[in-house]
Amino acid sequence: MHTIFNLPIYIDGEKKLLEYIKYNTGKIHIISGNAEVLKYSLQDKTAYELFAAKENIIIPDGISVYRPIKKKVKTAQKIAGIDFMQLLLDAYQNTDKKVYFLGAREAVIYTLIPIIKQKYPNLNIAGYHHGYFNINDCADIIEDITQSKANILFVALGTPNQENFIFKYMNELPCMLFMGVGGSFDVLSGTIRRAPEWMCRLGIEWLHRLFKDPSKIGRMWNNIVFTLKAYHGVST
Repeated sequence: MHTIFNLPIYIDGEKKLLEYIKYNTGKIHIISGNAEVLKYSLQDKTAYELFAAKENIIIPDGISVYRPIKKKVKTAQKIAGIDFMQLLLDAYQNTDKKVYFLGAREAVIYTLIPIIKQKYPNLNIAGYHHGYFNINDCADIIEDITQSKANILFVALGTPNQENFIFKYMNELPCMLFMGVGGSFDVLSGTIRRAPEWMCRLGIEWLHRLFKDPSKIGRMWNNIVFTLKAYHGVST
């Protein structure tokens, strides 16, 4: 087992994770592990215990998690959350599995769904809803997801709201696979442009985001500090 701050990190790559999901019979929550997400999990004991639960799979998304692991485990593979989301959408085509999209602004979700239908014409879309609601008062949304009989739920509410939503309703909902996907709806809808592929390969997508929004410099600096600490928090 490979961990950062004693939180297990999945390092075997996309293909093996897809296989695991395919044959798993229990509920799964995929957490895109980056500095912001892991920092949240370390804020208090309750959050930490929720992240450490056996149904959660933390993937090494950001370089703040991937690089410290890679230094000690050369075979570790990075899994970008947005890329894995698209792999799942492709894998769910031509099956009876249903997908529900929850999150982002109303204009974004209404732009996203036609794009998803065009790119994945054989995907069974169970439903969708924007992300502007109170996660503690959303019985109508929970009912809609339940009635849709969705098998997989993508939640794009940002950290920590998406994680808290999934933790709160995971056992109540019929879905078997849950994944918080942050700003992926914005990128896939074309609302926000993703960093060039070469920047993604080098693990410097954060630099592209910083150029787009210099006000994030403080947040980026905190993430760098977290990364330096993470090198000492890795155990195998």
